[in-house]
Amino acid sequence: QRTLEVLASLAGISEVVLCLLNPCQFYWGEIIETQEVLRRYARQQRREGMPAELHHSPEQLHLHAHPLLAAWGKQGRDYLQLLSEHDNTDVAAMSALLDQSVDLFLPPPTDTLLGQLQDDILHLRPLAETRELWPALTLERDASIRFHCCHSPQRELEVLHDQLLAAFAEDATLEPRDIMVMVPDINDYAPYIDAVFGQFAPGEPRHLPYHVADQQQRHREPMLVALETLLTLPKMRFRASEILDLLDIPPLRERFGLSESDLPTLQRWIREANIRWGLDATQRSELGLPRHDELHTWRFGLERMLMGYAVGEASEAGDDWNDIVPYDEVAGLDAALVGPLYRLLLTLSQWRQRLNEPKTAIEWDQALSALLADTLAPTTGTEEALLGRVQAALEAWQEEITSA
Repeated sequence: QRTLEVLASLAGISEVVLCLLNPCQFYWGEIIETQEVLRRYARQQRREGMPAELHHSPEQLHLHAHPLLAAWGKQGRDYLQLLSEHDNTDVAAMSALLDQSVDLFLPPPTDTLLGQLQDDILHLRPLAETRELWPALTLERDASIRFHCCHSPQRELEVLHDQLLAAFAEDATLEPRDIMVMVPDINDYAPYIDAVFGQFAPGEPRHLPYHVADQQQRHREPMLVALETLLTLPKMRFRASEILDLLDIPPLRERFGLSESDLPTLQRWIREANIRWGLDATQRSELGLPRHDELHTWRFGLERMLMGYAVGEASEAGDDWNDIVPYDEVAGLDAALVGPLYRLLLTLSQWRQRLNEPKTAIEWDQALSALLADTLAPTTGTEEALLGRVQAALEAWQEEITSA
């Protein structure tokens, strides 16, 4: 709204032309909420054949429209109404009188169900008129609109991936840049997009290039994702999946001397060592579980890895030592990966305790700066700049606290 107000002010000294996408060539600003009055009714074009009583009854206008505009068109409708508040009705009326209006609406081809739907919205047809206008289509041959029932966001993305592969195989002229996928909230879907579309390396037959747009920076920047996760350490259950998610973040891997190529080995070890959740029995006891329940914790799994490296397979070493069954897959040069993994868990455990302690505002500032230094090491110029902005924000916060 502020942008439009600025443009409206500029219109007093210079011509301002706005171009926007509009699915309907007729006025549809009142088809959703009936309580608003038609502020610019005189200048709005009305479709021929619209019931005469609607010209004098805004409360009934919303009934003479396609229901998809009412269901999904709120944002576009509100924007059109904002534009109408700043539009010059005298100029619009004069342009129509002198036949100087420019109509840029192009009717779509109507040989598919999608084309017919677009044409109905373009011409503001109600459902009753739509049913009479179009002949029945053979849906088996018309794939322009499809519905897929999926039980989760990840399954939705898996089906989408398969459908896109089929579309590219069917149409040789289709390119990835021709595809746009829209979802209700991109931040909710972003992890699943990366999990499904990012699992295939370039060059593989099922690889599809993709880009996730419109994410908030804290969801888009891995370093901010890591910082947000680290701040929840006091309440974290330390699931295996949560630690693996942290290991996916390059600055954190760099701090603990790990590379992306190390991740498959660590993932396999964590899975086969039966690490599920919890740092140790003490942390689990804080969540209401028995104090001596160490099974499937990180301490349990790391002790299995270290014991396996030291003594080998349990059947060869004899009886288990202190009820620890050795995990013998940790061997050779890869065994060095246990050290960084142990340091990561030790660091997270220490910061879990520190973040759980009461602090003054200045102590919090110092703690957060130390947390960044202990857990993150930028690997690119972008990450260094981002870390610098975070540290600058902490310094500004400390200055405000000091001067308060």
